[in-house]
Amino acid sequence: MAQRTIIDQIEKPMLVLVLLVLVWIYLSKAKIAFYYTAIGLVVVLLAFCVLFIRIIIKRRRRFFSTQDTLHKLRSLTPDQFEDYIAELFKHLGYRTEKVGGSNDGGIDVIAEKNSVKHYIQCKKFIIRQVGVHDMRDFYGALTHRYTNAKAFFVTTNIFTLEAEKFCEDKPIELIDGNKLMDYVRQAGIAVPNVDVVERCPRCTGTLISRNGKFGSFFGCSNYPRCRYTRAITK
Repeated sequence: MAQRTIIDQIEKPMLVLVLLVLVWIYLSKAKIAFYYTAIGLVVVLLAFCVLFIRIIIKRRRRFFSTQDTLHKLRSLTPDQFEDYIAELFKHLGYRTEKVGGSNDGGIDVIAEKNSVKHYIQCKKFIIRQVGVHDMRDFYGALTHRYTNAKAFFVTTNIFTLEAEKFCEDKPIELIDGNKLMDYVRQAGIAVPNVDVVERCPRCTGTLISRNGKFGSFFGCSNYPRCRYTRAITK
C-alpha cells in the first residue's frame, strides 16, 4: 500500500517536470550545456520508469482482483450463482427474472431489454469446462420452447473449442470467466460472501439490499415473481 501511495504522489509532478524539461531543452537548443541536457534526459528516463511501474501495479491489482472475484463466484451454490447473474444483468440494464430450478427446462434466467428477451444458462464450474454436449442441450431447450431466441451461456470457467465452434452460427453469446469479469466491472456489483447470503422466506431466493423511495430495504432476487421485502434495521 505504501508503494501505491508514493507512485500516486509523484506521478503527476513527474509528468509536469518532464514537460518543463522538454520545453527547456527545445527553447535553449545549442545554448544549453551538455550536462544540463544529460540531467534533462535522466529526468525523462525516471518519469518513464515511474509510468512503467504504475502500469505494472495496475495490471497486478486487476489480476488479483479478478482472481478473488472468480473465487467468490465459484464458492456460491448453483442457486446463488443464478441469483447473482440475474442481479448482474439487471445492473446492466435488463429486466430479469430467475426461473432456474428442477423444472427450468434448461433456462436459468430470462433477461429482457428493448423488448427483446434473452435466455440465460448458468454453469458455475471450477475445473470442468463447458463442452459441446452442454451447448447442444441448451440450444435444444431454446429451439424446443422458443422461436428465434437470443441467449447467453455464462460460466465461471471456459468453453471447449468444440463448444465455441458449435455456437458460431447460433444466436448464443458465450461468456466465460474472463468475459464475466468484464461484465462485473461494468455493472459494479459485488459478489456476496457465501456465509452472509440470506434466503427469502417465501421462495428461497436471495435477499438483496436495494434503495427505494423511502430508503434501503431487503428485496428478493426473484422480483417481480416474488415481491417479498423487509426493512433494514440498523
